Amino acid sequence: MTVFLKGKLKLLSHTTVFMFMNSPSNFSIALNQPKYVLPKGKGHDLMTVFSVCFEFPNDNFEMYWNGIIIPCSYDYMVAHIIYDVLDMLKAISSQKKGEHLLNFGMNGLHCDWQLYWNNNDLQIASEWRAAPWDSFDALKEYARLETTTLSFLLEWQKLIQFLIDIIDRSDVKIGGRMYTHKYLLRVDRKVAKRIAELTK
Repeated sequence: MTVFLKGKLKLLSHTTVFMFMNSPSNFSIALNQPKYVLPKGKGHDLMTVFSVCFEFPNDNFEMYWNGIIIPCSYDYMVAHIIYDVLDMLKAISSQKKGEHLLNFGMNGLHCDWQLYWNNNDLQIASEWRAAPWDSFDALKEYARLETTTLSFLLEWQKLIQFLIDIIDRSDVKIGGRMYTHKYLLRVDRKVAKRIAELTK
């Protein structure tokens, strides 16, 4: 299959899937309405709760990175990187200018994101070590991503609020010292506040 990506002619295998976005964000997330089970009980941490919720391994949400589709399994990715994502969002929402290192280390997707932001400008220098399907070469070639802080926060906010809704409708009691339901809500409020500031 031959496609154009950022003005260059690319010859790709038939299993590579791309979405060509006109959005200036270059980054987006599609939730895809997964199946999930409402957890019950108490004493769970967030990782355990989401491992129980998403027990269907073929349910994916998708990240779009410079137009490249990255399928991300709910049952693995949400449970195993939720803490890192929350810390990233907290950092971006707490400072108008800064940097943060995010490490993805999960089934089929291994990479580092070095984030830099200044007000509404956000850049990510990525290093991809493993990626699903045939997207690996394209991700390595288009490793640098530029977007707006506002757009980046809005995309992650969709996922965070979806997870909050699951917990709110369940009977689960989340334990732990730091990564609790309250921490999830606190980060969501910080993100919402920063989004409001950026849209003024």
